[in-house]
Amino acid sequence: MFNSWQNALQQVDWIYLNYRLRFSETFTLPAWGLLRLRRELLAVAKAFPQQAYAALLRPALPVDPHVLRQVQQPSPGFIFNIEQLNSRTFGAANEMTLSVGFLGLATNQLPLFSQLLAELGRAGLFKHQGRFVLEQIDSATSRGEFQPIWQGGPLQFSPRIFTLLELIDDPPPRKVSMQFCTPARLLKQGKPLFRAGFADIFPFILRRVTSMLAVWGRVENLFDIGELLRCASQISSCDNRLVWQDWRPLGPQEEAGGLSGSLHLSGQELALLWPVLRLGELFGVGKSAAFGAGRYLLSVPDD
Repeated sequence: MFNSWQNALQQVDWIYLNYRLRFSETFTLPAWGLLRLRRELLAVAKAFPQQAYAALLRPALPVDPHVLRQVQQPSPGFIFNIEQLNSRTFGAANEMTLSVGFLGLATNQLPLFSQLLAELGRAGLFKHQGRFVLEQIDSATSRGEFQPIWQGGPLQFSPRIFTLLELIDDPPPRKVSMQFCTPARLLKQGKPLFRAGFADIFPFILRRVTSMLAVWGRVENLFDIGELLRCASQISSCDNRLVWQDWRPLGPQEEAGGLSGSLHLSGQELALLWPVLRLGELFGVGKSAAFGAGRYLLSVPDD
């Protein structure tokens, strides 16, 4: 029999797409280039009178006053999946794949998001460079593969729809490694955390997960917040290799940074924390998580 949180997550959809771009010019994308996608997409959205484009990137405030008190400013319902930051030079006709997840109600935004991405191709992926054509869209399958669902024409397609429970319903381990692939910018009382352990990071993950589920999944109060925070304080964290990494330069007044590196966690309390950690793996954590920042991966050691 499912717990209440499992029943709720069984009702929340998740779609995972690969957007395949073909460049029409040679350009160099810096290692931090993809972290400014929000800026690039906003610039494209402003060029169109359709408010729907802007609403993708700056969602409206929740109508429910309880959710509004919890969330304040909603994050977009999509999440760019960036697993590493590498500088790359692309030639004309070279391809690049952008992986994006869509949560709950945001799955209804797929055509509009895809149109916005196609418009970005006319403007350029990075500072008016890297113009591209949206060539193909692939959808994740239940086998962890991707199959084409669109290859030109009107942006109409039928992706594979998962439930969140399908993606995270695996047995909790006693040990796990947490590897941050992109810097996590975590602000406490308006100041970034330059050093942190797991007990410092987990509240940010919990806040991100609960707010995304409230806004885009329409589910609230799934977890015992106090108990989860207590469990997080009991987790043994060894070999803390988190370091501050600058993102330079994203643009005027945008220089920032975040925590990158790894943590190794152990303890029986991981059983209760596991669903939140797995959801955080999908959603990212910290500022600009929707655009690829604060992306972490979990792996279970062999021993």
